[in-house]
Amino acid sequence: MMSAAQAAFTGIGEGDRSGQRAASTAFIPRMGIFSILATVHVAPRMLDLFMMQRFMLAWRVALHHTQDR
Repeated sequence: MMSAAQAAFTGIGEGDRSGQRAASTAFIPRMGIFSILATVHVAPRMLDLFMMQRFMLAWRVALHHTQDR
């Protein structure tokens, strides 16, 4: 992905349209794959964090109510 981006920027800097076009067509699909992999990696961690915090709050509420009796 980074090699394709570097080639695209080199093509922009040198004014090479064909090199820029070729690098862009290589970069965009790789960026899409990276986005999918990043989403698959981050989403379960966020769900786990959310569920853990919900459980901890529910546990504190339950402990608080048992101490009031």
